[in-house]
Formats: sequence, C-alpha cells, structure tokens
Amino acid sequence: MFLPCEDNFLRNITLDRPSGRVGRYDSLPRDIELALVAVIEGEIDLQRRLEDLKREMELQYDYSPFAAFRSVDRYNSGRIDTVNSGSFLRQQGHYASEMELLAIIRRIDTDGDAIINYTEFAEFVRRGAGGGGAPARATSAGRSGAARGNTSPLKTRGGASPARQSSANRTAAR
Repeated sequence: MFLPCEDNFLRNITLDRPSGRVGRYDSLPRDIELALVAVIEGEIDLQRRLEDLKREMELQYDYSPFAAFRSVDRYNSGRIDTVNSGSFLRQQGHYASEMELLAIIRRIDTDGDAIINYTEFAEFVRRGAGGGGAPARATSAGRSGAARGNTSPLKTRGGASPARQSSANRTAAR
C-alpha cells in the first residue's frame, strides 16, 4: 500500500476512508492505475537522475565520501539528522521545510532511526547503490568498513583518513 509517511493529516484521511474490496481478477479504476504508474515512473526518473549526479560527484578531483559526510555533519557528531542537513542546505541557499528534511533522512536512513551515520551515507552516495531505505549488501569487491571489521570512517589502512588516502593514491598515480 502506498501511503504518505511525512504528512500525518493526509495519511489519516487515506486510512479513514472506506475502501472497496478488489478481487483477484478485478482492476482498480483507470484513473487510479494511471496515477500509480505516474508515481512509479517518477521514482524511476529520480533514480536515474540520482545516478547521474553521483557519477558527476565522483568525477570531481577532490571528492571523497568522508569529506562529503563531514561537510554536512558540521557539529562533528558522527551523524546527520534534520538539524545538520537543514543547516547544510541553508548554507547552500536552499531552505527546506522540516517535512522535506525528514523525507531526505528517511530516503537515506537504512535502519529506521531517523539518523544517518557514515556507513548509510557512504552507501547512498556510492553509484549503483539504490536510493536507500534497504539494508546494504556487501560484496567481496566493495564491502563497507563495518563488514571488514573497521567501524570507524576515520581510520583505514595505515591509519590515514579516506580523504588523505585517496589524495595520496591520486598523487602516486601521477
């Protein structure tokens, strides 16, 4: 069932109205089916646009997931919530409503605690990683730090931060 999760008033109206039984071989009214198709097509378009944006971001010379996380986590709390994300967006010139901020958090948050930790953020910004909201799958080629036993985004091989390590790798590759 598709229900609005940020707008409690609309959610309650939807749940309170009477619903007719739709049999196994029955169809919904045509206008409802078309509206459902429009919602699904909108999600597909959003996913495609997100993948394009992630690719553009990864091509930037000075990009690293950890640096991106730290730029949103201004209070260095190791987490992103509606306060951090709202502050970051305001500094970038976008004034999001509390409902919009919560929708962003819910899209990225995989454990449902309304807080984005580094692992959830890194999984979201990685290309091919879906839109969030589902547990991440670890593969042998691309495991998260926690899957390798490294629970801190601050430390990687050799104790260097990911930003410093990727910078060192770029310098070595020249």
